[in-house]
Amino acid sequence: MSSSKKSRKRQRQTASSSNAPDVEEQELESMLFGGLGSQTTSTLSSTLTSNNNKESAGKKNTDSSAGPPPGNLFWVDHGAGTEGGSDDDGSDDDDNIVSKNKHAKTSGRAWKDDADEDLQVNLAAVNRTRKLRKTQEESVVNGADYQERLREQFNRANAHTGASSWAAVPDEPSSRSGSGSDDDDDDDDDDDNSKKGATKNILQSTASVIGTGQGGPLPPSELRVLRLKDANAMAPSGAAIQSVQFMRRTAGGASTPLLLTAGYDKTLRLFSIDGKKNKKVQSVFVRDFPIHHAEFAPTSDEIILSSRRSHFYVYNLQAAKVTKIPQIVGRDEKSLESFTMSPDGKYITFLGNDGYAVMVDRKTKRWLFDVKMNGSIRTCSYGADGTSMYTSGSDGQVYLWDLRTRQCVDRHTDEGCVRATALASSPSGSGMYACGADSGVVNLYKTSIGDRGGAMSKQRGPLAASLRLQRTPFKSIMSLTTKADTLKFNHDGQILAIASQMKKDSLRLVHANTGTVFANWPTGQTPLRYVTDVDFSPSSGLFAIGNDRGKVLLYRLLHYART
Repeated sequence: MSSSKKSRKRQRQTASSSNAPDVEEQELESMLFGGLGSQTTSTLSSTLTSNNNKESAGKKNTDSSAGPPPGNLFWVDHGAGTEGGSDDDGSDDDDNIVSKNKHAKTSGRAWKDDADEDLQVNLAAVNRTRKLRKTQEESVVNGADYQERLREQFNRANAHTGASSWAAVPDEPSSRSGSGSDDDDDDDDDDDNSKKGATKNILQSTASVIGTGQGGPLPPSELRVLRLKDANAMAPSGAAIQSVQFMRRTAGGASTPLLLTAGYDKTLRLFSIDGKKNKKVQSVFVRDFPIHHAEFAPTSDEIILSSRRSHFYVYNLQAAKVTKIPQIVGRDEKSLESFTMSPDGKYITFLGNDGYAVMVDRKTKRWLFDVKMNGSIRTCSYGADGTSMYTSGSDGQVYLWDLRTRQCVDRHTDEGCVRATALASSPSGSGMYACGADSGVVNLYKTSIGDRGGAMSKQRGPLAASLRLQRTPFKSIMSLTTKADTLKFNHDGQILAIASQMKKDSLRLVHANTGTVFANWPTGQTPLRYVTDVDFSPSSGLFAIGNDRGKVLLYRLLHYART
């Protein structure tokens, strides 16, 4: 009995000691609450508890178990639906998490700003936002509508680049039948489903075949175009652009094409075109020499500059040196403003007086020989191999010259042309060429007239075969209403660019094989202005447009490779 009494006494002492405050706990309370004692602590705890109960009672849809247990200053919040610190199997929490994840995948926005409804945006006030209008009379929209239109414009402009593919929500995997399948079987089913999905996507669309930007046959119905940063945005010209040209070969192992711009501001500028920054490489100022035309030499690191002067300049890229070439010996031309270089880099052809085409050696810059046509020469273009040359002028006739024999092998009258203003030959070697007239009509001819000159010369004689041979074009393009002064084929001869600088926004791209004009671009909102010159990159992936404001617009042709 004595032992049992002693054990009961020890238990009562232990319980009383556990209820008594510890010395360290009292010191901590005095440090935190300024020595107010345990009474202040209990009072503060009860005050916090009552305040929390009042706040929770004033809220809607609030669980009564969300507040802390009375008498506890700190507690662990287990989330909605749990009481105090109780633990359960967690199945309800897992269901809530799954439902939240499903809602996050199916919901359109992760966050919505109510202030967007009160925002008012005037689309007609700024030029950059006018393209977002659906009608010409529309001007003011709210913030939500403005945001939606910006999203649609971005998706429309980048539909073929996949710029917004990172934000697409992946499809939900299909539910499997049979709950007793093993993990290995599930993995096999996943592989089979992924293979079937990939095959289905390939068969549903041809985007992976024709949209890779690797060239091939060009569809005549639509041309996919994406605007990039202006080619000369870092150094715009101070006058109208007169010459725009990409370098046809890679200089110094550069991975980006080199572009030159020149104009009446007497400055030649070179840019490294990457579509994002378009850094300026170099600029050369030539005193008292408004540049009318500039071209890269096809086989050397030289740039030929011409103006309305009797001399011209040569700029060497490697040496960064400008060399003046005085008047051509044997010729009395006062102006050498127009010239063309042969694709093989052998000749420089200046358009001289009285119908003369002055042939100058590209290496020595010396006169070699002349070829003469009737009337005055206005334009010329070389064939793909550089051994033939087309010329035309004031008499409306097209001459074909064989530069190996230095003779005119054939000629014909351009149908409906009174005075020729532009001429371009396809670089693909197909024999197609285009003739532009001062009326704006551009005629396309598919077969070279020289291919039939021999047969006709046997029937009608060598002289009669070259006199006013009538030839019908396979297509006449009448999209321009003023003088067609710019014609340019791309590298494979599938696109022909025609332009006139006499009228605003006069630029059209033609599908050369069918002679149809692309209807989807350029549009009425394309900021072309007065187009002065155009050029394609070596692989036709980039298209540069010079205008009267000194800007060079840059566009990406998505059908072709980047450069």
